[in-house]
Amino acid sequence: MNKRNIFRALGFSVILWGVGVVAVNNQSVASCTPEGGFSGLVKKALFAPVGSCAVQANPRLCAAVAAACVVNSSLSPGSGTSGTCRQSVGGCVCRPNN
Repeated sequence: MNKRNIFRALGFSVILWGVGVVAVNNQSVASCTPEGGFSGLVKKALFAPVGSCAVQANPRLCAAVAAACVVNSSLSPGSGTSGTCRQSVGGCVCRPNN
């Protein structure tokens, strides 16, 4: 591969990463359950928003469904959106109030 192809591949990768960041941050829910392994790494790389719901330890259930929570965005630290805790298939999520 020559330099031009390497730069094209690098540029394309950066564009795809940017699209992933925008898509993850606009999904309108934030997971409150801690992620580990590869899925946790991907969420950190895409700056996924984090919810502040209290969760139970083992079954990853919300401690209090419909409780108030805050969706914190890692793209703009210090700002957050108020929401409510909801139970989903994947675990406890914080859904912003609209």
